[in-house]
Amino acid sequence: MLIAAASSTSSGVSNTTVLMLKIPLTLPTDDTAVVLTLSGMSAMRDTREFLSLAYGGPEREKRMRGIVLLLLIALVVTACGGGTASGSASNGEKIFNQDTIGSDAGCHTCHSVEPGVNIVGPSLAGMASDAAGDAEERGVTTEEMLRIMITDPNDEVVEGFPPYTMPQDFGTQLSEDQLNDVIAYLMTLK
Repeated sequence: MLIAAASSTSSGVSNTTVLMLKIPLTLPTDDTAVVLTLSGMSAMRDTREFLSLAYGGPEREKRMRGIVLLLLIALVVTACGGGTASGSASNGEKIFNQDTIGSDAGCHTCHSVEPGVNIVGPSLAGMASDAAGDAEERGVTTEEMLRIMITDPNDEVVEGFPPYTMPQDFGTQLSEDQLNDVIAYLMTLK
C-alpha cells in the first residue's frame, strides 16, 4: 500500500490534504489507485471510513468484530476446559459395572480393571495412560480416543484379541451423557 499526502493553503481557505492510496485489491486488474481529498481534522475519520468502504463497508466491519468476539469466547471456553465434553466418573463406574447395556453385555462382563486380569477382553487397568499414547499419535485428545475405542472398537484392537468381539453398537446403546460418564470413569484408570 502506497500512501502519499500533500497539503496546501490559500488565503482564507482551510488546509486541504490530498491523500493518494495505492491499494492492491483482489480484482482482475493489478492495482487500483484512489485519490481522495480530505479536509482539516476529519482526515483520519474520513480515511478510516474510506478504508472500511474499500474493504467491504461498515457492515463487514461489524461482522468481522462479531466473528472475532465469537472466536475469543470459544478460545476462553476451551482454555477453561469447556471445550471437551465432561461426564461423571461415579456415574460412569455404575454404567461400567452394569450387567447389560441395552441388549449387549456390560463392560465389566468382559473387562477387568485389575492389572493383568484378562477376561474376554483385555484388562482396562491403565486405560487412560494407554489411550493418551494412542491419542498423541493420532493428534486427538485422550477423551476423543476413548470415545473412538468405545464407539468403533475395531478401529483400535488390542494385540492378541480378535476383532468384532466387543459390541459394535455402544455408540447407539449409550446416550451422549452416558458415554461421557463412561469416558470420565475410564480417565480415572491410570
